[in-house]
Amino acid sequence: PAANSPGFKLSYPVRKAGESRQVLAAEVADEAAGNLYRNSLIKNQGNLVTNRRNLEEVISEADKVEKNLTLAGFKVDNAGFLGAGARKLNEFFGTETGITLKQLNKDLANVAISNITAAGGSMDTVAGQQLTRMANGDETYPPVILKDIARRAMADMTNLDMQARGAQEFSRKFGAANLNDYRQQWAKNADSRLFELVNIENSSMGSDQRQAARSKLFKGMNDKQRSEMAQKLRNLQKLSTTGQL
Repeated sequence: PAANSPGFKLSYPVRKAGESRQVLAAEVADEAAGNLYRNSLIKNQGNLVTNRRNLEEVISEADKVEKNLTLAGFKVDNAGFLGAGARKLNEFFGTETGITLKQLNKDLANVAISNITAAGGSMDTVAGQQLTRMANGDETYPPVILKDIARRAMADMTNLDMQARGAQEFSRKFGAANLNDYRQQWAKNADSRLFELVNIENSSMGSDQRQAARSKLFKGMNDKQRSEMAQKLRNLQKLSTTGQL
């Protein structure tokens, strides 16, 4: 792309430092909002290493709990605890394994809430309210669901990290007032499956495991859809590394 163009339309001219200029109130407001957006993303980067380690621990502990559930005679699927009566569940949640599961739910919910807050999202959604109930200990989900939520939360963290790097680069080249244009391009290309794919490629999985994970992620897509996803990934990688398309 041209050095003075990000590859998409900008709302305002690129200003030079010390330049005498007359700006509209909207540009001043957008510059303040852009700085807030960028600074929030960059500040959150400091939490990503710890949060990622916490999520890896949640997944590891969830595997152990899942084995203990099987040994205790519980059948678990994506819908929850199968064939477990209220009394049996109450007894289970009073055990050390049950207490661990409740804590894993709380830990995972708090990391996911942190991701939503860092992205400027709202907790006033179905998913947000579910996470709030988990964080408060009002709802407890089985390990198979926890691991799925954890993988999506890790994808959100990769999204935030890549977005932060790109926003910083874009702002340096084209100014904070235009960050809303960058943000729109990012949103247009962002897909949680793509960030999960980045995590898969960066994982310690063996080649067979990695291929199986890729296939599961894009199961049911036709060639056109796969091509579109590949283009979106290329766009995200450009936006993240250069701030441009």
